[in-house]
Formats: sequence, structure tokens, C-alpha cells
Amino acid sequence: MSEVYATRRTRLRDRCQAGGSQSALISRPANVRYLAGTAPRGSVLLLGRTEDLLVCAGPPDDRPGIGRPDEHLRLHHLPGAGGDPAVAAADLATAQGADSLAVEEQHLTVSRYRAIRSVVPRLRLADLGGAVEQHRVIKDEEEISCLRIGAEIADQALGELLESILVGRTERHLALELERRLVDHGADGPAFATSVGTGPNSGRPAHRPT
Repeated sequence: MSEVYATRRTRLRDRCQAGGSQSALISRPANVRYLAGTAPRGSVLLLGRTEDLLVCAGPPDDRPGIGRPDEHLRLHHLPGAGGDPAVAAADLATAQGADSLAVEEQHLTVSRYRAIRSVVPRLRLADLGGAVEQHRVIKDEEEISCLRIGAEIADQALGELLESILVGRTERHLALELERRLVDHGADGPAFATSVGTGPNSGRPAHRPT
């Protein structure tokens, strides 16, 4: 997997450099995980001129389903409990000699933007836009393999549930039972809230089981 993450980061770095940015700051959790293998709460990924860093407020969570960081990616933990990883990453980019930084403007808050500006006022910020999302649209072999496994787990869990006794059970009970069977077959958990709807609820999108 390390080679997969490294390849993804290289593709993004090439795109940033072609757009005139020497470094990139990734702050959206889904994108951080896509490029680093994990995304601890509040963490950001810096694609630097000389080194890529996963900047975290604390040590990465090693619980199942959280993911493990790419072994070739250096972790930078902020001292103590204070500090903003995004601001620290921008400072680290400057320390590596960068004078421009591509950021995910749609995810960067105003307060973070102001904080970065106050720490590194001479660093030019550019919009990364949806560059990472555009890369994620085209699935690599690792992702295709994971999709196949996920589909097989979902098929097995749903098939077993449909073969069980359904009459007399509540929507909530069935949703919990389906999620349990997903885990039994190897899933870390549901990717999103499970929706089970019966009777008048069956036509309601994203219905919450009752």
C-alpha cells in the first residue's frame, strides 16, 4: 500500500507544481486518508518541497477501521494539546523553502486562513480546488479490490438477513441486525447510516429506522 499512497501523492504534487504551487495543504479528512492511509481527527497532510508530512495534534488512532499511516510518510505531532495542524503545516512548508501553498479553499475555514496568514504572511496561497476528488474518481487496483470485497460482504449480510424471519421485527432491529452481520463478515462497520423502511416509510429516501 505504501507505493499506492506514494503514487497518489506524486500525481497530486505534479499537478500542483504545474499550476505554480510548490507545496500543498490537504485538510479534508477523506482526502487526507486517500493520500496518507489514515486521517486522525484534525490532522492535515503537507506535500512539501523536500518532504511530505502528516501533521497531527496527537498520535494517530490505531483502532480498526481508522487506518494506518503510510510507513514512508513522516508524522509530525504538535507539542502539548494546543496548536492548529493546518497552521503548523503552513509554517513547515515555509521552513522547507516554499513560497506558495495550494490549499483546499472549500474546506479551509476563515479562522484557519487568518491564522495561516498571521504566521506566514509572505506565503502565497492558491486554491487547490477539487484536484484530489478528481483523482479519486478514477479508481486504482487497490480501490477496485476493496470495492469488490465490500460488495461481497454486503451481499452476504443482506442475503442472510432476508433469509431470516422478518415479520414482527422493527425497522431499527433489522438495521442493527444487518450492521452486525456486516461486521461478522469482515467489515469495519457501515459506511453510512443504515436505512430500513417498511410500509409508508419504504418510499422515503434516507429514512431513519423506527
